[in-house]
Amino acid sequence: QAEAAKLVIAAGAWAGGLLTKFLPRLRVVRKHLHWYRTLPGAYSGVESPVFFYETADGYFYGFPSLDGESIKVAEHSGGRELDDPLNASRDLDPIDQRRVEEFLSTYVPQLAVSPSGGLEHTHHSPCMYTLTPDENFLVDRHPDYGNVCFAGGLSGHGFKFASVLGEVLADLAVTGQTEQPIDFLRGDRFG
Repeated sequence: QAEAAKLVIAAGAWAGGLLTKFLPRLRVVRKHLHWYRTLPGAYSGVESPVFFYETADGYFYGFPSLDGESIKVAEHSGGRELDDPLNASRDLDPIDQRRVEEFLSTYVPQLAVSPSGGLEHTHHSPCMYTLTPDENFLVDRHPDYGNVCFAGGLSGHGFKFASVLGEVLADLAVTGQTEQPIDFLRGDRFG
């Protein structure tokens, strides 16, 4: 049996199961990240190699080639809601892949052209978004246990805020408060 004076919970897709007593229902949505072969130098002359497009068909984003051979592209909107993230399928979703490929062909066809001349899907990886009702993060102290703080509902992009989330959670764990403006992220904002 382990004991600690303070506890920080950042459980990702499993946060809802751990914190259900006092948080709103957190939806877990499975998404897929896709990699496509690209031509060497495909990004030369591109002003912003990281992109995010809001289209009539959804929101799509991508990252430049880190290996010089492929790009990473995914859909931020959509996804399949999961009842149990532990038992989520890791198989490729052909509908998701088709939507990403239609986006690539329409909006950034020059980036995903392989040496063979067309789209070449190299691999994929599933990920899970954990969403609050307003799709803003949850960062707070437990209402019953002042020595427990948590972060959840990070909607698939908490890693981009890791440095400030770490600072806020450390502040909450050590002193019970933070100078950062997190009132809009509190767990009780849903009533």
